Amino acid sequence: MTLRQKTICFIVGSLFSGSTLLGNSLNGSPEVIFLGETDRLRYFRRYENCPDYYVDQSILSENNHMPCEFWNRAFLTKLKWLSTAEAFLEIIERTGTSIVLDGSKNIDWLIDLYPSLIEKYNVVAIVSARNPFAFCSSYRKLNQVSAWAAAEVWRNVYSHTLRCLSSYSIPNILIRYEDFALDPERFLQQKLTRFLGIPFHPQMMQYWQVPNYALGGNTGAYLQFQQFQHAKLDPSEQWKPEYYHNKPFGGWVSERWLDVLDEDQIAEIASLDGVMATAFNLGYNLTALIRQHRDKQLLGNNGLECKSC
Repeated sequence: MTLRQKTICFIVGSLFSGSTLLGNSLNGSPEVIFLGETDRLRYFRRYENCPDYYVDQSILSENNHMPCEFWNRAFLTKLKWLSTAEAFLEIIERTGTSIVLDGSKNIDWLIDLYPSLIEKYNVVAIVSARNPFAFCSSYRKLNQVSAWAAAEVWRNVYSHTLRCLSSYSIPNILIRYEDFALDPERFLQQKLTRFLGIPFHPQMMQYWQVPNYALGGNTGAYLQFQQFQHAKLDPSEQWKPEYYHNKPFGGWVSERWLDVLDEDQIAEIASLDGVMATAFNLGYNLTALIRQHRDKQLLGNNGLECKSC
């Protein structure tokens, strides 16, 4: 990595991979600004077929119905008249940090911007991964599709992401949600800060005390912010405050897929061509996960609690 003024880091991967939590924690460093899902800005016009997917301000500002200091109207209007590359460069120059973190999780977004960035900045990526069973459980709930269809999405996202990173020789680090959520401090201290070339800051473990201007993402990763108003959550997300209540940052992993998916769905996901190989490339042992699911089902059927889950 060459010595340049700024490093642009893209979080890439799938939905439900813990990218918002990861980005928010890194935002705790004074040397990092987490911009969130910038590809969803209306001014980039990437989702004309899904206009409801667009965002115009940070999730905290939207929740509070307050203007966003970073994504203010004057700045966004300026972006409207620029090309995508020019607009993204304007966003970068607006930041005052050495690390600019994009959480779009969109490898095509990175590749589209790459030629305009590489001559001036360091460009790196964090691959945010989630095991295929957990992804499929959440994706099926959101989109009402079969386990097979959800598994196909997971496989395609990660195989395409890894292939592009390799083709463009983009430096990257793999962070599995299951590992990071269990021990975020270790991953921040020993892996992520070293990868980004910055020191560890205690504020990373108390990210909710630091100003945050991130676009989009999982609202569950904002519940600890004092200014976040739980009552203004969308009705479809009203379950989150109770679910996350008293759950600390670190020390636990959301494993709802163990209860949601049945054995047939697990088999359907694991047997799809390419899923096993892609999971292996991401460091997942599907055989062990299938065994974990089977054990959980057996314990559940016997009226017992699986303490390891």
